Amino acid sequence: MDAITARYNSLIEVLNSKQKKYIHFKSLGNFIQHLPEIEPEEDRRSCEKKIVDYLQVVEQSIDEVNSKFTTELYMNYIYPLGNAYKRIGFKKIIPIIYSLIFALGFDFFVGMIFLGSHILY
Repeated sequence: MDAITARYNSLIEVLNSKQKKYIHFKSLGNFIQHLPEIEPEEDRRSCEKKIVDYLQVVEQSIDEVNSKFTTELYMNYIYPLGNAYKRIGFKKIIPIIYSLIFALGFDFFVGMIFLGSHILY
């Protein structure tokens, strides 16, 4: 695990802040930190391989780290890891912007219902 942590840290040093966001560096750091908690051993090895493969792809494609490239990486690596880590208590967090968009859309919908009923009467 120390080798994975070192690899992760060296990668983080060369990425700019936008690229770090694209590779989900906080999630990845949490996955690495909590890797020993994954049980059974077979699942832990599978998660470790997924993390190492992910780091390798990002290292090899460092100049391509952008939103389009990392969407594919997210679906192939981060999402499956998130599912495995749910078993030890990890929760997926909805970014605040999505919550805000949903809330505004809901408020608009409710407003239209009340406005429509007010116009009809």
